[in-house]
Amino acid sequence: MFRTQTQYKIDPDTGRNALCYSIVTIQSISRLLLLNPYNIERLKELVEYGPHPPPGKTRAKHIITDDGQRLDLRYLKKSGDHHLEFGYKLERQLNDGDFVLFNRQPSLHKMSIMGHRIKIMPYSTFWLNLSVTSPYFT
Repeated sequence: MFRTQTQYKIDPDTGRNALCYSIVTIQSISRLLLLNPYNIERLKELVEYGPHPPPGKTRAKHIITDDGQRLDLRYLKKSGDHHLEFGYKLERQLNDGDFVLFNRQPSLHKMSIMGHRIKIMPYSTFWLNLSVTSPYFT
C-alpha cells in the first residue's frame, strides 16, 4: 500500500472514471504482480527493459523470489543475471489504465473513497472530472 499527497484540479475534459497522475508521482509508486502462466511473457519484457525502459514503457523495479530475496534491477548487470519463475513477484511502476483508490481526508462517508483509472499526464497535481468531485467535498 502506497500513499501520495498533493493538490488536485478540476477538469471537465478528463474522463469520468479517470484520475490524471503526474509523472513524478507515478515514478514513486509501484505495483506488485505475481508471475503466472498468463503474464510471464509480458513481465519478462519489463525485466529485459530494466530500470531504464524506452519511452512509453513501464519501469520494473524489483524481482522478489519465493524465499523473499529482493533483486534490484538497477544493479543487475545483464539480462541473463536473473531468471523468472512462476510464483516470483515483480514490482513495477504504475501504468495508464491501472486502478487506484483515491481519498480526500477526512473520510466522512463511503463515497469519499472511490476507485479511478490512472492517466499519466505531465502535470504536478492530480486532475479529476467535475462530475466526480462532490463526494470529495470540493
